[in-house]
Amino acid sequence: MLYLIFFTLTAFVLLFLTNKRQAGVIILILSIAYLTFAFPGGNDWLGYFSFYDCIWNDVCQLNPTYFEPGYVALVFIFGYFGYYFLTVAIALIVLIRLYYFCKHFDRPALVYFFFLAMFLWVLYFEAVRQALALTFLLSALIAGYKKQKVNFFLFVIAAAMFHATALIFMIMMLPLISLKLTKTLGKGVLLVSLCFMLIPEQFILFVLSFLPASSPIAAKMYFYLNTEQYKPQLSVGIGTIFDLLLIFILFNSRKILKRLNIRTGYEYKTAFSITILGVILFVSFAILIGKVMPVMTRIGWYFLPYVIISIYIHIGRSFVFPYLKDINPKHSLYKFLIIVFMMIQVIRPFMYDISRYNLLNQKTIFQEFDNLPDSQLREEAASKCDTLYKLNAGFLCSL
Repeated sequence: MLYLIFFTLTAFVLLFLTNKRQAGVIILILSIAYLTFAFPGGNDWLGYFSFYDCIWNDVCQLNPTYFEPGYVALVFIFGYFGYYFLTVAIALIVLIRLYYFCKHFDRPALVYFFFLAMFLWVLYFEAVRQALALTFLLSALIAGYKKQKVNFFLFVIAAAMFHATALIFMIMMLPLISLKLTKTLGKGVLLVSLCFMLIPEQFILFVLSFLPASSPIAAKMYFYLNTEQYKPQLSVGIGTIFDLLLIFILFNSRKILKRLNIRTGYEYKTAFSITILGVILFVSFAILIGKVMPVMTRIGWYFLPYVIISIYIHIGRSFVFPYLKDINPKHSLYKFLIIVFMMIQVIRPFMYDISRYNLLNQKTIFQEFDNLPDSQLREEAASKCDTLYKLNAGFLCSL
């Protein structure tokens, strides 16, 4: 139960430590300890270890997995000292950069908690390539608000060196070019997302009709259509209630931000357009499309920072917007709802069979110290695949 222990300690720090800087540093240290002291226990590490094993130990699968050049470079640089050292290096990179981004808010510890509540397991423990991509996208986001187009472009390209899907973040350049087109695009994205949610297979087939049959995107789409585990199908569970709660909070945030924009003579018009487009993209991919194809939720992850910037107006001051208490009479209510939502996100991984199994069986490196060498990790990976097949989740085994 390492995961729940970490969040329990984090909650105590937030509740009882009044010094904001000290709280942030302590939570950062706790998060680093969690990622570095936890023995590999998710699913994605199987593919990452297999890739590492092929490079450094020349133990390769029949159909080896290939990753983007940025991640390959990290494997060559830090993998020399072993796979465990590689995971520690990545944890330090992504968490320290995240904390420095959170320092752009007046309560960095709380914002850091928001990110971890949403991402600690699914992103920072599992999808580490996307975590690395997000590290650069945070810098791109800041450059976008500062209207630094060249820096924005370069940071997105750097992010794509770790996960190609990060290129979708280029769409956030549009508000720097045309606010009118941004508004039209936002409405179009929402409409397309709703259509996809209602008729997913027909929508995918329609898109495929415009793509070359040999293109990688078409191949991926056909794979999703023909694989039972990834096949589009509407899934509505208890988590949907909390997704609707977030949409409710975001809708209110938009009203408050629009009111701010009008009162200040549209001083925040660009920041408003950037934030709302980012929120729309998160809702579209992480919620609407994700309800039909959960794998697409990962695209929405890149836009979570805009969601946090949007809802933070109910709590305090960010580097984008001031604390809007004066024009937000119900800010206390929304602050409460935001905290409730984030607390629910902490336990959300337990709602899914495989992640619940992984969390409940998570161990520390001290318990598995003898299994840290590559030869033992190879056996652990094979054993984990056997377990996944027994749980009818063999498709998650990438060995």
